[in-house]
Order: sequence, then structure tokens, then C-alpha cells
Amino acid sequence: MHYHVAVVQGSIFCKRLLYMAVYYWYTGQYTTIWLLYKAEYYHVYVVQGSI
Repeated sequence: MHYHVAVVQGSIFCKRLLYMAVYYWYTGQYTTIWLLYKAEYYHVYVVQGSI
């Protein structure tokens, strides 16, 4: 199962989270990053899907 990461409003902090998400994506450890990204004020959304 794969996940896509979409940044709605960019900032240095959001980009840092995006890099973390890519790391978790490749390592297959998504539980923590999913909970982190559910916070709306990061303007980052993780969407379940396939490549």
C-alpha cells in the first residue's frame, strides 16, 4: 500500500515534513507520520493510493 503526500501551502517547515514523509514512505513506516500529518495547520495531507 502506497501513500501520496501533497503540500497545499508551502513553507520551510512544511518542506521539512515532506522530506520526513518521503523517508517514511520508503522505509514503510507510516503510522507516526500519518498521525503527525493529520494536523491541518501543517497544510500537508497524506493520501492513500497507488503509484
